[in-house]
Amino acid sequence: MFWTNWRTELPNWKLVAEFFQALLTIAAIVVGGAWTYTLFVQQRQPYPKLQIEHKVAHYFLPDKRILLTVDQELKNTGSVVLRLPVRELRVSQVLPFDPDLRKALQGKDPLDIRQEELEWPLLHQRVSKDEKDAIQLEPGESDSLHHELLLPGDVETVQVLSYLKNVTIKDRELGWRQTTLYTLEKPAAKKAGK
Repeated sequence: MFWTNWRTELPNWKLVAEFFQALLTIAAIVVGGAWTYTLFVQQRQPYPKLQIEHKVAHYFLPDKRILLTVDQELKNTGSVVLRLPVRELRVSQVLPFDPDLRKALQGKDPLDIRQEELEWPLLHQRVSKDEKDAIQLEPGESDSLHHELLLPGDVETVQVLSYLKNVTIKDRELGWRQTTLYTLEKPAAKKAGK
């Protein structure tokens, strides 16, 4: 019977095959849309990403001052080109503790202080806002910015703060920050007779 009715049965099989093909196409579009949403929206692929690391060193100079070197290690961890025309480096004194800051904090409960950071006395600030001096990092690319700063000889601990503005976001002041506390240990005194 199948052999005799194959001409009438074949269009039915063709309709069933077309139905399943349409079903598989719809499923593929849904899966592709979910994958695209996860990749580009949830992981924010079109936005730049930056990783900042500080490498800090110091040297005691004969004139009782301290040479502080700061290398800002920058790495583009995103999937788009990253432009950094606006950069700031601040070095502030933490120790010895500033008497004015001590007075301002005296008698206050530490839990009542609502600031994220204390206003340490500023020793150095370097700001670059020049478009011609902008750093450009391709995805996966790294760069290092080297700074040399002279500090007073009595400084014991500093706070190094880097801020690099995200210029792709126009309507808000957003960027990347890295803060490092660094203690300037004095070299061990040489023993007499050695």
